[in-house]
Amino acid sequence: MSSHCKLHISTTPYYTLFFFSSLNLIPASENQHFSAEIYILSAPRSGDPVELPSGVGQFPSARDIILARNQRENSRYGFDCPDLVCSHFATYHRFQPRMPTSILVINPNSSKSVTVGLEEELKTPPETTLAFYTAPANAPPSIDDATTGVLSAAACFHDILRKGLIDQYDGFLVSCFSDHPLVHMLREATPKPTIGILEASIVQALLCGQRFGIVSTGAGYNYSRNREVSTFLGGQSDRFAGMVMSGLGVVELREGDRQHVESKMKESSAELAAAGVDVVILGCAGMAGMQNLVQSGVEEGGFKAVRVADGNKAGVEMLAALVRLAKA
Repeated sequence: MSSHCKLHISTTPYYTLFFFSSLNLIPASENQHFSAEIYILSAPRSGDPVELPSGVGQFPSARDIILARNQRENSRYGFDCPDLVCSHFATYHRFQPRMPTSILVINPNSSKSVTVGLEEELKTPPETTLAFYTAPANAPPSIDDATTGVLSAAACFHDILRKGLIDQYDGFLVSCFSDHPLVHMLREATPKPTIGILEASIVQALLCGQRFGIVSTGAGYNYSRNREVSTFLGGQSDRFAGMVMSGLGVVELREGDRQHVESKMKESSAELAAAGVDVVILGCAGMAGMQNLVQSGVEEGGFKAVRVADGNKAGVEMLAALVRLAKA
C-alpha cells in the first residue's frame, strides 16, 4: 500500500486544501487564482519498480518546497512526509486551479449611468468574475413598455452575437425588471444559465420572507408587470402584496434630483410596509444600491423592519451557483 504525502499550507489563510488523491485545489477568496501547477506525490513500497511521469520536475527530497506564485502574493507549500529521494516516487497527481466563473451583467438599455450604478454596487461572488455590458446606442435609453422591451432585446441580441459574447461567458444576467425578451432569446441561443432580475428577486423574496411587494418606476397600475409576477409564481398568490409605483423614471433614478428620488423611494417603501410586507423588492435595475432608502422609509413610517431584495445582487449569486452546479 502506498503512503500518500500530505500537502500543507504554511503562510496564507486564503486557501483550503483537501489532501490525498481526491484533492481539488480551489481558491477560496475572490480573484485569487494560481498560475503554477501543484503536484502531490505518493511513495511506493520499498523495492517497487519506479517510473517518473514526464514533465515532473526532479525534486531531490520530498521535503522540497514548491513556490507557487499568485497574481497578488507568493504562497509557500511543502511536503510533510519522511525524506524520500526522487527515484522513490511512483505516482503523482497533478492539479490545476479551477477556472473562475465568468458572468456578463447586461444592461439592456443604452443609458450608461444605469451600468455605472451596477458596477458600483455589485460585489463579485467567490471564484467569479463580473463583466458589464451596456446596450448599443440604437437601443432605447429606458425600457418602459412592451415596445421598448422588444426593441432593446433585438438591439442587444444582435450586438451580443456579433461580438461573440455568448462564447466568452459562463452565465448571463439581464438587468431589467421585467420578463424581458432577451432572457428567452439567450436561453434559446445557449444552454448556459441566463436569469432576469425579476426572477432572481422573487426567488430571494420567497426564501427570505412571507409576503413581498415591489417598488417600481412609472405611475398608475402596471398591468404587464403584475401579470409577469403572477406568471412566474404560477398564478395569483397571497404572498404577493402588490406593486407601488414611485413615479420615478429609470434614468431619473441615476441622474435625477437626489432629494426627490430619495423622498419618492422612502414614500413608496412605507406604503408597501403598510400593506404588511416583510420583503421589499427593488423593481428596477436603476435602484441598485437603494436598499438603505427603503429601510429608512419603512422605519420613518413607524413600521417593522423589512428585508430588501435586489435582483441584481441575487442574480449574480444565483448564476455563480448554477454554473458551479453544472460543473459539479
